[in-house]
Amino acid sequence: MSIALNAALILERRKPDFWRNLKLSFKTPPVVGPADHVRGPSQATVTVIEYSDYQCPYSKQMHSELKKLLSESSRVRWVFRNRPLEAIHPLARQAAVAAECAGRQGKFWEYSDALFEEQAGLKSESLFGDLARHVKLDIMDFDECRNSGDPESLRSQFSAAANLEIYMTPTIFINGKRFAGLRTYSELVELVRK
Repeated sequence: MSIALNAALILERRKPDFWRNLKLSFKTPPVVGPADHVRGPSQATVTVIEYSDYQCPYSKQMHSELKKLLSESSRVRWVFRNRPLEAIHPLARQAAVAAECAGRQGKFWEYSDALFEEQAGLKSESLFGDLARHVKLDIMDFDECRNSGDPESLRSQFSAAANLEIYMTPTIFINGKRFAGLRTYSELVELVRK
């Protein structure tokens, strides 16, 4: 008994996240559903599911890296899900709502790309309307959607993130395997290759 306890204590000191990562490895990975925002071919052999925050600088960089990966590989499809970290990013939830509302008009990816491109200017809600005009949304429908609370699709994404214990953005799943934190383009290429 004491040998096992000593081994567990040594493991805890050397790899403090070991037990948490072990616990998370037993959670069922997310699957792609009909309400998801998907970019890339449906027959792709590699699926990347990303949980992201529009005000997170690391999410912005991951967004750029995933766009590049998709432009260079027909083996990959990318699924975007919102996971705003409201405690540190006060407009992240409103940005997620705006993106979902743009998605109702078939412009989720255009709006999402614009949100990340203009991340430095995301200091007030006025940017949401400016971006809606930029991607040519019906402004009345967009505003009505934004003012009606969290869309069901967003509540579902928040619930899934909570069940998966996602507390860091970006967090990605590559064919079901979890990776928390930013991955560079070269790291993504290697993960996809494996």
